[in-house]
Amino acid sequence: MKKVLCMLCMCVLSLSAVAQEQGKGGFWEKCFAEMSIGTGTPSHHVTPISGGINVGINLSERIYLYAGGEGIRGLYEKDEVKTHYKSNALGGGVGFTFARDDKRQMAWDIRAGVKTSIGNPSWKQTTYDISVIWKNAGKNRRPKAFIGLGFRYMDSHTDGIPNLSMLYATVGWYL
Repeated sequence: MKKVLCMLCMCVLSLSAVAQEQGKGGFWEKCFAEMSIGTGTPSHHVTPISGGINVGINLSERIYLYAGGEGIRGLYEKDEVKTHYKSNALGGGVGFTFARDDKRQMAWDIRAGVKTSIGNPSWKQTTYDISVIWKNAGKNRRPKAFIGLGFRYMDSHTDGIPNLSMLYATVGWYL
């Protein structure tokens, strides 16, 4: 997992370098990459935490598609029992920039996505989420911050772990 995360970080950094060389209007100017961490409210004694990487392309000034991976840990605590469940997920989604202020260099997006677990994790699940994202929307290609709040539904496919519905928050950086 550490090797995959390091490799994805290198890809994110190289995307910035290639985009700066390409100039305005090229394919790489439409691409973006982001890294984030997030957590949700406890549901059925499980508190999820996650870290993820997305890559995407802007289809227009306001609409974009993204695909990504996420490592999810479900921290379980009830009475005297404390344990955790692991899952790695792949998926994607669509986003829409509904407000943009170029003077203040910020934008508001709404995005919806779905991810499903891969491999043989201890927690098999499919995650559906919808969120509102505030982001620094400067035109340069330096890393910029974003903050998101949303609703997440996790459809569990593992016996003993119920389906989870929660509010969640995420913070991250994108290029």
